[in-house]
Amino acid sequence: RTGDTAAQAAARGNLALCLWTQGRRAEAFEHWQHALDLSRQNGNRRSEADVSGNLGHVLQAEGRLTEAREHHERQLALCRELGHRLGEAGATVNLGNVHLSEGRLTAAREHYERAIAITSEIGHRRGTATAVGNLGNVLMSQGRLAEARQHYERHRALSREIGDRQGEVRAIGNLGSVLWAQGQLADAKEVYGRYAALSREIGYRKGEATARHNLGAVLREEGDDAGARTFLVECLGVCEETHDAYLASATRLALGSLGAASDESERRAALEAARELAVTHGFPGVETLARCHLACLPDGRPEDALAAFAAHGERLDTAERREALYLLFQATGDRAHLDAARRLLEDAVAHVDDETRERMLGRLRVNREIVAAWDRARGGPEHSGTESPTHAG
Repeated sequence: RTGDTAAQAAARGNLALCLWTQGRRAEAFEHWQHALDLSRQNGNRRSEADVSGNLGHVLQAEGRLTEAREHHERQLALCRELGHRLGEAGATVNLGNVHLSEGRLTAAREHYERAIAITSEIGHRRGTATAVGNLGNVLMSQGRLAEARQHYERHRALSREIGDRQGEVRAIGNLGSVLWAQGQLADAKEVYGRYAALSREIGYRKGEATARHNLGAVLREEGDDAGARTFLVECLGVCEETHDAYLASATRLALGSLGAASDESERRAALEAARELAVTHGFPGVETLARCHLACLPDGRPEDALAAFAAHGERLDTAERREALYLLFQATGDRAHLDAARRLLEDAVAHVDDETRERMLGRLRVNREIVAAWDRARGGPEHSGTESPTHAG
């Protein structure tokens, strides 16, 4: 009523934050957009920076990565102009998150390391914890499991020290993923069960959904397709509530990769839905794997899978690239793709102890199938003088 645009912007921003925490994303976006307009109208550049970052969060959650990046870049530029170091660190992490979602791992790592330096300098421990955990995600994507685990352990410790329950819960979930990647499936299931329970306890819906997805994926590794399907369908139900485009696309991809628990038409429908979501929102890993799986179905199009890998191969993480190459071998019969997948597998197990190597090669489905296919392609271990991937350096 008084025409105080600064107060209006602040009130809308606070209301948007309440709506965001309740999962009411569209309403939060509307209020933050109004707050941004008001901040620009009254020349409050600090407020404009903060609101730009919040809008970027909403856009990234919806998979609108290009728009999200633009808002975070605007936030970063304004914070630097204003000398707002904490805001600069937050914008830097946010941009790292966008790069990670786009598969640009080097850029993501550079942003997280810069954010750690800034937050350490200004003594913002929560910001340091977040950036450390996110850097762990980059290392995980690069297959550097031991280093990723160290970062997740540090993230959990820092989060516990400052009372950040959600940060601690996220770190626990990420530690479960390291166990999964190392073939410790029973331990991973136990950690994911704890991750799900803690997420429910603190009302962290994204954590609940992710835990269900990961439990389904581990059961798939163990050959329990029916059990995997149950968890994956539950995950999709939560994704519909939270509008998590990435997790929805990744879960449909996982459903499409199931065998005995679904018929061909169901698999095809799930894979096509995963591909469409990934194309719409810009998820190169999901898109490429969906197109590769589709190429392996009857009447599949190997040329489409090859085109997907040519377009996005450099943006896939190490596990995605390895699986994509194996699927290309299945779709085309070209031994070169199998050899490339085998080399990536050798790299993955080159610096782990013998017990971990045995688990990674024997318990993880794609790795196991690569080894078996390579042995068949060369006539079996007994017919060749070369070493198997188990013993390759």
